[in-house]
Amino acid sequence: MFKINILYSKNQLATTNAILTIDLNNAAVKDLIPISKFLPVEVETGCYDTHLGIVSLIDISNKLKTIANTESGFYTSKNCRGMKVFTINNEPHIVN
Repeated sequence: MFKINILYSKNQLATTNAILTIDLNNAAVKDLIPISKFLPVEVETGCYDTHLGIVSLIDISNKLKTIANTESGFYTSKNCRGMKVFTINNEPHIVN
């Protein structure tokens, strides 16, 4: 069964191309990393570059806490239409 939760406005600033789900805070619940960096657009449209590193952590009680890239350390510097997680030496690495 699904439970609907409010998605904070920080997660809704721009078009979202993909959302990576991964447990970042070891809460046994997958957290959210929205991605929306796409630069080759028409001049009058502008770049889609709002989700540069927003991370939404979900705790055991399903409360959502959205943190900026300055706190999370996560940053997408190039075009990003999706991401994958690879495990190297038992450590997860995110690649776009």
